[in-house]
Amino acid sequence: MNLRRFIYFSLAALGIVILLYFIYNSGLYQNPGILYTINTPLLLVAFIFTQMTIFLKIKRWQYLCGKYGFPLSLRESTEIVVASFFPAGVSPGRIGDFIKADFMKVKFTLPRRDGISMIFYERIFELIIIFLVAVGILFIGFSAKYYIILELTLFLLIFLGIMYFFSDRFIQFFQNIARKKLKVFNNDEIKIRKISPMIAFNVFLYTILALGCEFIRLWLVAYSFGYSLQLIHLSIFFSLAVLIGLLSQIPIGIGITEGTLSFFLMEMGVPTESAVGIAVIDRTISMYFVIFIGFFYYHRMRTYYVNEGESVNNHSRIQ
Repeated sequence: MNLRRFIYFSLAALGIVILLYFIYNSGLYQNPGILYTINTPLLLVAFIFTQMTIFLKIKRWQYLCGKYGFPLSLRESTEIVVASFFPAGVSPGRIGDFIKADFMKVKFTLPRRDGISMIFYERIFELIIIFLVAVGILFIGFSAKYYIILELTLFLLIFLGIMYFFSDRFIQFFQNIARKKLKVFNNDEIKIRKISPMIAFNVFLYTILALGCEFIRLWLVAYSFGYSLQLIHLSIFFSLAVLIGLLSQIPIGIGITEGTLSFFLMEMGVPTESAVGIAVIDRTISMYFVIFIGFFYYHRMRTYYVNEGESVNNHSRIQ
């Protein structure tokens, strides 16, 4: 086992331990009856919002591909996006999302640099929106340590912005490293292709609608437990929990995101057992669900490409 795999599995194991600790410490396992009090119809409505989030991400990818000159059908876009959920979810920092660029290159001959450019726009807009919502913590008051999280995220956004505006120089530098050390990319494969402001606005709109569905889903999950919470505050805390999970580098932020979110819910007056239950149920019908369906799509597509004579796994940065 190489160092990269060891670090990955160590982080994943740490996340699982943290999650189990929060469940154990909350006493939820001693009072499972709480789960039987859930309003099932409301929970099903919340699950529908997960499907809406997935659909919007599929449409966003389809839109971007069309603007890059490679129009996809809804079915083709679904295959690419859903298949990426698994490697993206189980990799630190969701770096596995870049496998979409490999899928597009092999099946549709889209230059990898264009695929990476599209993923770059998806990720940076998601991060910007989550950060802007999380900034709301400044207006409702909270511990100073969470301001540090915002500062770190702001630094990351500034860094990504600088990389975009000076992409030619940065990419040349990282390209040399990737080619010599990682052997991932060939020449000119990771240059970011800039898009027009109108296209950027539409991608931003798709992204904010998708995240809006996630905020509403969490509110519905909390309401299914019998707690009517302020949607704005809940969205702020959810965004901050996602940022903390992302910065932890633990795959899908397992344990960290649930623990942080349940802590915020307790700050909103939700009892410990219910807070942990809400966090775990919400993550189950969202992140864990998409990873589950992504697993089957990913392996189906990977098998297809192996049969075609080129395994995307050889190109992916997920080892």
